[in-house]
Amino acid sequence: MDLVISVIKFLLPKVYDRAANIYYRKIRSKTIKIDSIEDTASNCEVVRTIWNPENPVNLNTFYYPTSLDLHGQSLYLDDIDKIDNNKKVVIEGNTGQGKSILLKHLAGKEIRKGYKIPIFVELRRIDKENNLESLILRCLSSYGIEIKKNHLPYLLEDERVSLLLDAFDEIKEDLIERTFNEIEGLCVTPSLKILVTSRKDQEIQKSVYFVVSRMQNVHHEEFENFFKKLFYWENNIARDLSKEILREGHELTEMSVTPLMLTMLAISYKVNKQIPKTMIEFYDGLFLLLISRHDRSKPNFSRKFKSGLDVSNLENFFVGLSFLCVSTRQFVVNREAMVELLPKVASFYNIESTAFKEILHDISVNTNLLLPENETYVFMHRSIAEFSAARFVRDSPSDLKKKFYERCREKYSEYMQVLFYLKEIDNADFRVNLIAQEIREVFSKIKYDHSSKYVDLTWLPPIELSYRGHGRWHYDLSKVDYQDTDFIGLSSFLRSSLDKLIHTKKIKMKNKPITYGVGDSYYNFGDKIFSIKLSDIDNLEEVICELKTKFIPWCHECFDLLNRIESELEAQNKMLESADVFRSRGGSC
Repeated sequence: MDLVISVIKFLLPKVYDRAANIYYRKIRSKTIKIDSIEDTASNCEVVRTIWNPENPVNLNTFYYPTSLDLHGQSLYLDDIDKIDNNKKVVIEGNTGQGKSILLKHLAGKEIRKGYKIPIFVELRRIDKENNLESLILRCLSSYGIEIKKNHLPYLLEDERVSLLLDAFDEIKEDLIERTFNEIEGLCVTPSLKILVTSRKDQEIQKSVYFVVSRMQNVHHEEFENFFKKLFYWENNIARDLSKEILREGHELTEMSVTPLMLTMLAISYKVNKQIPKTMIEFYDGLFLLLISRHDRSKPNFSRKFKSGLDVSNLENFFVGLSFLCVSTRQFVVNREAMVELLPKVASFYNIESTAFKEILHDISVNTNLLLPENETYVFMHRSIAEFSAARFVRDSPSDLKKKFYERCREKYSEYMQVLFYLKEIDNADFRVNLIAQEIREVFSKIKYDHSSKYVDLTWLPPIELSYRGHGRWHYDLSKVDYQDTDFIGLSSFLRSSLDKLIHTKKIKMKNKPITYGVGDSYYNFGDKIFSIKLSDIDNLEEVICELKTKFIPWCHECFDLLNRIESELEAQNKMLESADVFRSRGGSC
């Protein structure tokens, strides 16, 4: 009790106005037990993992430290105090890099110091009734601190308070702008440390208040130590598994490795005594692996499910649910709402069953890929839902598939991970319905003529490119008449090309000179994060001319790719026509 009161005293040493004094007296008069804060530390650190889905565990038993790339320098972030010079930071990471685990680890560590108050908020829980402020107050309430919202700013002014916001990319689309504005409203408090985790290319990275720090992957030499955290009872397993991955030329040796990838490989090794050659292979067999992992040691045993369905149909329901939830950016779904989605899935797969609550029970209890949490269901991991959504698209009729790819072109960043999987498992349709359409759209806008090598870049000057932290460009095409398209290839080309021009100091601005940072790894106008309007470039004609020299070869590559895709499609159609003729003749030549 005395320790908690001392914490409150520490938090409000410089607040003298009437409202703050009322707030202080109210908190002092309350009975706040220190064990409520310690319990919260434990609760924050206890998580369900795909490694041990049945039993929640303290993350410190398996946590492997993650390094960040901040301003081009590697930083092992094991304490919030390490980011003292950067009060507002976006921790950007790809699927499975452990963004949420890192934030929970930091929150638990802060709480255990005894004099810090980290406010940990899962942004996916924001809805129309609960905004960011209400979730902050709810977190404080879980510590035993009950305050009114008009007193909250006084608490946030103290440097011992920090705000940890998890998964900006999981906010529902219609609530992103509101939440973004709320976060920026909190940023005006200079002393308040704010950490936000997110996937790349989200709105939060565009905020001028934040620097962007990228999570780094697990290096090959770290594999064994990582596996030792999982196979703590037998270090030989960790050594053998890491050697097997590196010796067999596994695709992991050629790609970026995340903690989730290594954990999934460990699961497969634990159950099957072997590892899949690709992550796609692992994802594809994950449902079956989890639903049958307890039955492998029981010969001739066939598990009966409450719904009366077999494993194949239960997997179809999970795949269909994943698609519907990913399409609406809902990874936490009310139980009743989830049940209401199941008839749509049953109709799609022609499954005659109405035991929908039992179906959810079977999936949840036997696989833990859907976790019941209070009155909601939560996906074990977003990447699993996204791969399942990609499977749904792959197996869908062509008209539904085309509609999905059209939607992806309009909202590319929302479906980036799903498209990554579709490129692997649905490559032919991915190329025809996404890449080819994108190239045609770009060519129509730039008036590309392959024979004369002409491109029109007169639309460039209105474009604004904004720099938001180390290596992160954002572009604004709002002043250009490119409706309903994200211009996947074109925008990527522009960002990388202009980035190179700035690095080589070939861009001259009319009003503000560009200041280059250490090793030219970042650059700004003085100390401010900046934007470039192409119309403000003093040597714009020279820049556009240089862009054309890079742009025309890029267009030629796209043109050749388009021809290859169209040739493949033509060959495929001829094969289908031949098959139809063959069938019409009763299968005889």
